[in-house]
Amino acid sequence: MSRLIAKNLPLSITQDKLRNVFSTKGFITDLQLKYTKDGKFRGFAYIGFKTETEAENARNYYNDTYIGAAKIQVQMCTGLGDHQPKPKHGQREQIVPSED
Repeated sequence: MSRLIAKNLPLSITQDKLRNVFSTKGFITDLQLKYTKDGKFRGFAYIGFKTETEAENARNYYNDTYIGAAKIQVQMCTGLGDHQPKPKHGQREQIVPSED
């Protein structure tokens, strides 16, 4: 199974509407719209596909397209251990000289 993250979704989108859009590219195993603790939609969702190929096809097809007036971004999700933190703005990676 492979997962996508769809960002900048219209605030009026429903789970059924989003499923109908993305299911044209493969079998959706799960779909989660994300909300704040107060119940406000945060504008993004996770979409799981049965295969990595289906997820890649959906990403390639829907990234930088429109749902209504919203231009959406679709990316592959990284695994929990795959994320490499980026240096903060203005900071460089420290290089420690070896003691040879």
